[in-house]
Amino acid sequence: MSEITGETVKKIAELSMLAVSEEELKPLAADLDNILSYVKKLDQLELKEVEPMSHVHGISNVFREDQVGETLDLTGLAENAPALQGRFFKVPLTVE
Repeated sequence: MSEITGETVKKIAELSMLAVSEEELKPLAADLDNILSYVKKLDQLELKEVEPMSHVHGISNVFREDQVGETLDLTGLAENAPALQGRFFKVPLTVE
């Protein structure tokens, strides 16, 4: 039985801010249901002997040490800004 319905796809599309037509709902629901079924196969794995991990490879800090240095002058930076609001760069809205 399908767990993903057209209404579920509509809700996911709304939350993702994606435009989905009525014609796309049924195929997307089937695709998402197939993905969900495939992921559920992970429940069948025997993992008692597997040690939990956060990364596949060991990670290490590759950043340089912080160093005190000269800073850029605010007026020089402001000359390159397309718009300012007070002493801050004004940018277009990226998230609603």
